[in-house]
Amino acid sequence: KGEKSTPVVFYKSFEVTADPENSDDDGQRRVARTSAVFNCAQVDGFPEPAAIPDLGPVVRAESFNAFVAATGAVIAHGGDRAFYQPSTDTIRMPDETRFCGTTTMARDESYMSTLAHELGHWSGAKHRLNRDFGKRFGDAAYAAEEIVAELSAAFISADLGIACTPRADHAHGHHAARHREQVRIGEPERALAH
Repeated sequence: KGEKSTPVVFYKSFEVTADPENSDDDGQRRVARTSAVFNCAQVDGFPEPAAIPDLGPVVRAESFNAFVAATGAVIAHGGDRAFYQPSTDTIRMPDETRFCGTTTMARDESYMSTLAHELGHWSGAKHRLNRDFGKRFGDAAYAAEEIVAELSAAFISADLGIACTPRADHAHGHHAARHREQVRIGEPERALAH
């Protein structure tokens, strides 16, 4: 009693068939919903979550370390997500301890393939290959850039002998389907030419 909640916002964008009678309707819809949440420590009787085991550093293949070093990319570790930051020309990677294995990939492979994906984005910087990253999530250039990064990760992993099995939810599920649809509805010739 007496605890204060923290507001969180759920946001989702999706596409519907545009109204042909409304020239302003682009088919884009957005939903934002606010909820009040509490930390488990604020709730009486809520069990303390189990501690996350320390998995230690990942073991990287020497061929992968040599490849990454040869790129000259600046890689910073910390946070909880991986991304390429064009404004600082830096690849951000989560701490190695955040990577865990799956049924299709060992945690070491997961780390290396994620970094290879971000190196794919890094290669497209204006002073390197000058690819168009797109203006926002969902546009055709963004979708094409994601495909380039995924293919880059696959080619780098295959070339360096890092065994990766495609995830069913990416290869055949919503992830790949979303990118295919984004390229289809845009101008794929122009998006892929960059």
